[in-house]
Amino acid sequence: MAFLLQQLPDDDTLKRYAATFPEMDPTATLAYLRLLRVGSELLAALDEFLGGFGMTHGRWLTLVVLHRSGGTLLPHELATQQGVSRATMTGLLAKLDAEGLIRREASATDARCSAAALTPKGAAFVEEVLPRVYGFIKQQMRPLDAEQQTTLMHLLGHFLTDDGGRPHVREG
Repeated sequence: MAFLLQQLPDDDTLKRYAATFPEMDPTATLAYLRLLRVGSELLAALDEFLGGFGMTHGRWLTLVVLHRSGGTLLPHELATQQGVSRATMTGLLAKLDAEGLIRREASATDARCSAAALTPKGAAFVEEVLPRVYGFIKQQMRPLDAEQQTTLMHLLGHFLTDDGGRPHVREG
C-alpha cells in the first residue's frame, strides 16, 4: 500500500490546523507524513527494481526468508515472518513453486500442510540477485553517511516492537 499524499502541508497550513485542532503537534505531524512518504517511495523504488528480475516484493521476501532459514518453513511461519495472511502466502508459494524456485514437501511437524524449501534453482537465483539488491539498497541510502544511517536506525527503532515486528500503535 502506498502513501498517496504527494504535496505535504506547508508551515502556514500546519500552524492554521494547530490553531484549530489543539491536539495537533505540527512538528510531529510533518515528521510522520515525511516518514510515510519516504517509506512509500523507497518501497515503490524497490518494487520497480525487483520487477527487473521478474519478482514482486512478496515473492522476493519469501525467497530471502527461506534462504536465510537454510531449511524448510511452514506457510504459516513464512506468513508470520512477512506480516501477510496465510491466504496471501499460499498464493506466493504457488507462484514460486510454478516457477521452480521452491519445492513443497511433507511437513515433519504438521501433516495438514506442506513445508516450503528453496530448490537449487531458487537458491542460485537468490544468490545471484541478492548482491544486486544490496547494491540497490546502498545506492538508496547514499544521501546519508554511515553515522547518519546509524542514527536513523536508532530513531526508527523507537517505533518497532521488541521483536522487530510491526510498529507500536499507541492510542491517545
